[in-house]
Formats: sequence, structure tokens, C-alpha cells
Amino acid sequence: MKDHRAPRGITPQESDIGRAVVYRAAPDYKPEQGIITSIGRIGNVFVRYGLGSTSASTDIGDLDWVSP
Repeated sequence: MKDHRAPRGITPQESDIGRAVVYRAAPDYKPEQGIITSIGRIGNVFVRYGLGSTSASTDIGDLDWVSP
């Protein structure tokens, strides 16, 4: 049975900068919402989480879109 809390991964484009995503490191971890601030090298994006002022490099496989 598939765990629906597990991330599916995203395929971001430049037009997705500013779009909301949710980070899930593992099915039993608390999800964390953020905003894509830039596209990194293949396989990662930079996301600003919460009220932070800096962005963190995040693997796209650990992210889902907040809304389609």
C-alpha cells in the first residue's frame, strides 16, 4: 500500500519561481512549506521555508506542489 504522505517529486521550471512547495524528508517527518526562490543545478531548487530570510538547497525528489 502506497503511503500518500511520501513525496512524489517535482519538475520545476523557471516559471515556478515563487510557487509554494511542501518538503517531506520521510513519510513520518512533519511536512514543511516553502517558496521556490531559484532553480539550482539538475535535481535541486532553492526554497525559503517559513519566515526565514535565506533559502535552502532542496532535492526536488523531496518536494510536492502545494497546489496544482
